[in-house]
Amino acid sequence: MVVRKKSKKRKLLGSRTWGGGSAKKRRGAGHRGGKGWAGSGKKKKTKWTWVIKYQPDYFGSHGFKRPQNQVFEPVVVNLDQVEELVEKHNELVVGRDGEDRAIIDLSKLGVDKVLGRGKIGQPMVIRAPTFSKTAKQKLEAIGGKAVSIVEQEEPERVIDE
Repeated sequence: MVVRKKSKKRKLLGSRTWGGGSAKKRRGAGHRGGKGWAGSGKKKKTKWTWVIKYQPDYFGSHGFKRPQNQVFEPVVVNLDQVEELVEKHNELVVGRDGEDRAIIDLSKLGVDKVLGRGKIGQPMVIRAPTFSKTAKQKLEAIGGKAVSIVEQEEPERVIDE
């Protein structure tokens, strides 16, 4: 019957000398030389050239990410979507003006801006907080009107004590 001997690796794992040679070696940071820029000396030339070549973005601040509560993404609607929205939501039609054009208030849907993609079949008066230049031009070309609504905040009241 063959008796298997324990391998040298198995036998020496966990001992002082396995893998590191003499017990003097691998004692810690002193043998390693420290971490980061430690031991670079006054000029740091060798480490500095390595950093420039392999990690050019190592130093300095890089970019900034705005907090999500401050990021404002406006709700936009194109001109070709306006007629579809009016068909779906009847409450958008506020009334008619003197020239028998429908007055549409898009701010009721929470729309922040009207963009100029597409065409409109009939002249209408559209009320929204802001418009793009092309949206205004297309509305006026067909005989409509773009009315911008500026939501005014109430001024702060100062109470004298």
